[in-house]
Amino acid sequence: MDKLKAFGLWCYKNLLLRYWHLRYHTTLMSLARLTLLVLLKEVVAPTLYWICVLVNALWRNNIFHNILEYIRVACVPSTTELLIAVLSVIVLLIVAFYQYHTEKRHTDLFRDVYIPYVDAILKYLNIGFYYEWSYDVAVNGNTMIAERQLDDLYDMSIYLRSRVRHKGFERLDELFESLSEVACDIYKIFNNYGDFSRKDGKITIERFYKGKGVPYNPNYYSDLQKYNDIVRLISDLVFEQTRILNQILKIIRNVQPDYQVQLGVLHTDNVMEHSTYTISEEDSVVYHGLLKFMTERKNRSYHLADGIVDL
Repeated sequence: MDKLKAFGLWCYKNLLLRYWHLRYHTTLMSLARLTLLVLLKEVVAPTLYWICVLVNALWRNNIFHNILEYIRVACVPSTTELLIAVLSVIVLLIVAFYQYHTEKRHTDLFRDVYIPYVDAILKYLNIGFYYEWSYDVAVNGNTMIAERQLDDLYDMSIYLRSRVRHKGFERLDELFESLSEVACDIYKIFNNYGDFSRKDGKITIERFYKGKGVPYNPNYYSDLQKYNDIVRLISDLVFEQTRILNQILKIIRNVQPDYQVQLGVLHTDNVMEHSTYTISEEDSVVYHGLLKFMTERKNRSYHLADGIVDL
């Protein structure tokens, strides 16, 4: 009984209200016409009929007799009209039942599959301290990240790669894949160029331009340029990661407005536009790998550098 009530309520909201001027307009107009015809036959026609009978009896006028015959004929729905109306009702109910189950499945997948995906992402990213650690990596000049957080980025990348995709969630799946690749690229750069000698569990990018055990590095300026290119690339990757996260949260909140409402919009620095996609980018931007990102980042709302970095 509860399922029947839920289906009836869904039909009322989605067919009679939501789609009146869309896909069900023609069918509902047929039903409205049938209702009007029945009303004319059962209520209006008998009333007019007896009025005409009374007037005809009083004045014996053929005009009223003709009106009476017209009412009797015109107000009765034809067999074809009744058949079309009945078939329309059957088709409407079949389509409504199918769409009800399709939307219910979509809602169930969103609640039972994709919300837990995002919960796991936020846990990997230590979201309560996201501003602090992403700022340390991308903004404060030291390009520093905790070794545990770097490992969590890699684990998140592996987690997202193994997620099952579902029809109807293509944009979220694209963003999950992009987030996985960005996190993996950040991990790889730190792993290749990181200085792991610190005792506080933090990793920085090795300042290789200073030379290793030599008083003078003949390639000092070229190495310094490469170092700056690497740390700026890391910064741009972190900003891209934040944009992807904000876009994921925006999609989730379009369906569930109170999801992680206390987080608001995530920031890597103090300018919101740096950490969000523009309106034109929201529905289309995809991270196509590190090499392509190096040339595409100049098109973002904010970037520290552009061009290919020789890694």
